[in-house]
Order: sequence, then C-alpha cells, then structure tokens
Amino acid sequence: PSDHHHAAADALDARRVVRHALSLDLEMRQELLDAQQRLREQYVASFPEKMAALSAAEHRLRNDEQGAVDHLRTLAHRLAGSGGSYGFDDISRVARALEVADASALDAPLGALLRLLEVTYADQSRTGPVILIVEDDPAAVDLIKLSVASLQGELHVAETAEQAERLHAQLRPDIVVLDLGLPGGDGRDLLRQIHVGIHEAHTPVVVVTALASSDVVRECIQLGVEHVIGKPLDVLLLETAVRCVLDKRRTISASSRRDSLTNLL
Repeated sequence: PSDHHHAAADALDARRVVRHALSLDLEMRQELLDAQQRLREQYVASFPEKMAALSAAEHRLRNDEQGAVDHLRTLAHRLAGSGGSYGFDDISRVARALEVADASALDAPLGALLRLLEVTYADQSRTGPVILIVEDDPAAVDLIKLSVASLQGELHVAETAEQAERLHAQLRPDIVVLDLGLPGGDGRDLLRQIHVGIHEAHTPVVVVTALASSDVVRECIQLGVEHVIGKPLDVLLLETAVRCVLDKRRTISASSRRDSLTNLL
C-alpha cells in the first residue's frame, strides 16, 4: 500500500510538472505573439514616412534628377524585403515588381505601391470593425444597427447594389450584412461581385432576407455566405452571427501573421 501511495504521489507530481511546463510554454508563446504584434504596429506606423519617401522619389523621377531611378529601386528593395517579414506579403510582391520594372515603366508599379501602402495603413489603423449594411428599408437598417451596436464598429449603409459595390471597394469592410431584396438588383449578384471581384481578401457576408427558403439558403451557402438569417429579424441572433464571424476573421488573421513572422508557430 505504501509503494502504491508513493507511486500515485509521483504520478501526481509528474502531471503537475507537465501542466506547469505547458503553462509556461503558453505564456512564452503569448509573450512572443504580443511582441510580434508590437513590432507589426511599429512597422505600420512607419507607412506615412515610407509613402512620403516614395512620393519624394517620384518627384525626383519626374524632374529627371540624376540617381532618381536607383534611389527609387533602393526604396522598393527595402519594402520588398521588410513587408513579408511583418506579414504583408502583398507589399513585398508589389514592391518587388517596382524594383525590377524597366526604367521607362515605373509609373504603374509605383502608383500601385503607394495605393497599397495607403489602403493597408488605413486598414491597420482601424479601432473597430468596419461593417457595411446593405439594406433599403430604414426600419430594418435601424434593427441591424441595434444588433451590432455592442461591437462599437464603424457603420456604413448602402441602399442599392450599386452603392454597395462602390462602398465595398472604398472601405474594404470587415463584414457585410446584406439584404437580398434590393432596388435595382438582386443581392445574390452583389455576392458574386464581392467574392469573385478584384479585392485581395474574401469579405465575409451575413445575409438577412424574408426569402429564407431552403433553395435560397443553399444558393447563398454556395456563394460563400457565412450565415443566412430570416426576417423578421432576431436582433440577438444577428448580433451573435456577426460577432462569431468577426472573431473567426481575427483568429485567422492572427494565425496568418504568426506563421509569416516566425515560420515556427
């Protein structure tokens, strides 16, 4: 009995040691992630300076100043090397295109890089989610706003598919809440535009509709919709759906940054 008691005690101690080690490992991983996020934020904070340097280089290029092309290539080379290290692979890709472009064809890649830096800086500077509401019924808009109020997001409303396309391109929202019945167009056509357009990232969509038949739901799922919620709207259900989608988006984004920065986690 004494030997059994000691063996059980040893096993308990071993489990405690393992749990403690795992706890320390998780803490170290979290500290590493926090440090990586701080470095990423510092890198993003330098974007205005980088854009100013590129604009100045563009001015020198326009004036045919000596060494202007080499200076611009040097700036592009630095961005091509640093962008991917901080999880901005698209910046590295566009900067590399500028670096290797022919001296007579620098305008297009330079403009593309400046626009990308501007858009990325705006995206990363957001303090809350950007939510695009596509709905033409003012009463329904008020209910949707009530549903997402606790998220403290930046809300934008489009009443037509045309307005929604324009705002989606301008804002690059974190999520779209879409009514299928729109004046001047079907919401499903807008879904196809959002999910197969020129935008770099997939935008999650939650559909709200009075036409929530099984066929409509099936078609929406095939078009990449995250959730389909019928009308009359359940405010709490819509809030839960939007919150879950945004949480999932943040988790995927964090995971992508971790892999890019460390190649280990």
